[in-house]
Amino acid sequence: MVINLENIIFEIEELLKQKDEKREILIINSREIIRKSGNAILAFHKKDLDKAMKLLDQAKKLLEDSLNICNQFPEYKHTGPLPQAMQEYAEAIITISLIKDGKLPSPKDIGITIESYLTGLADSIGEMRRQILDSLREDKIEESEKILRLMDEIYGLLKNIEYFKNIVPGLKRKIDIIRKIIEETRADITLAYHGRLIRNSIKEVEKFENIKRDFEKSK
Repeated sequence: MVINLENIIFEIEELLKQKDEKREILIINSREIIRKSGNAILAFHKKDLDKAMKLLDQAKKLLEDSLNICNQFPEYKHTGPLPQAMQEYAEAIITISLIKDGKLPSPKDIGITIESYLTGLADSIGEMRRQILDSLREDKIEESEKILRLMDEIYGLLKNIEYFKNIVPGLKRKIDIIRKIIEETRADITLAYHGRLIRNSIKEVEKFENIKRDFEKSK
């Protein structure tokens, strides 16, 4: 007969029960973090900053609760649903912070892992492009150029640490996508700028024609 076998198995079973219960909580929290982070970005694009910040605060509270669970089970920071939730939260808060204030929060500021931070930072480029396209539709070319410069800076930052691709899965592919997004966005801004020049030229011609017409009528 094995001494203490029953006690050891009982302790293991209790620990696994706790771990499973916490995992279920993390699944629910992570789902809500992703949803609220996505809705925060949508609200921001719709110029509803108050709603966006409120949603980010709610996501932050859920993230803090989830990270407290990770104090007991640290492996959940890197496996399961939480890494994706941290990435989505990072994408939202980085996008809004950069466009609104021109400031880039650090992983420590956000309270997430470096891996989730970097992938969230990379994904924020897509949201910045969306913001630029919205601005171009309103003929805000200068604002679009400012955001494009931020995109260029982020690309340069990520390109410098690309050799850590084996530590951060998917980072290399995201960096390649960023390069294409920036090229397309720069072309869109250039096209919008040329469009503005053409519209202004047409206005000048119309103005001249009106003056000419008025002059001929006055003869």
